[in-house]
Amino acid sequence: PVLDAVIAKKPDAILIAPTDKVQLVEPLRKANDAGIPVITVDTFIGSGVYQTGAGDADFPLAYIASDNVLGGEIAARALATAIGDKGKVYVSNVKPGISTTDQREEGFKKEMAKHTGITVLETQFNDDDANKAASQLQAVFARNPDLVGVFGANLFSALGAANGVQQAGQTGTVKVVAFDA
Repeated sequence: PVLDAVIAKKPDAILIAPTDKVQLVEPLRKANDAGIPVITVDTFIGSGVYQTGAGDADFPLAYIASDNVLGGEIAARALATAIGDKGKVYVSNVKPGISTTDQREEGFKKEMAKHTGITVLETQFNDDDANKAASQLQAVFARNPDLVGVFGANLFSALGAANGVQQAGQTGTVKVVAFDA
């Protein structure tokens, strides 16, 4: 509905950070078909292959983003150092299907696989809700009182995890690292 309203106003271009790489393909294709150039920022749509004729959503002119896999890897190294390279950690993420946060989680887990003293627990998805992320931290900590760290794959995930650490009385014990761009 919001994107339809924008398209109806016939802007010179649409610069958008897509919230879903699959669901926004058709609405953005509609904009492109209406002669409105589309540029994606932070998150690609479809397969992320643009302007080649080979991608499933190759009409955007460009994709502007940081290296999210590397960001996840760097966050993992920072957390590994902060927790002395041992213990249980988990990823606090938004939802599956967002290329940026999927890539950050991928990089984090790839790097953590190199740290044999660290166990990565199941990812918790919070739907971009910091309160839900805080509740999830408390639930994970209740099941795993030896939890020592959390990776927040975006701002709300990290803020929620940090609030959850504080609410659980674990400030200084459970470390939180994050990457968002």
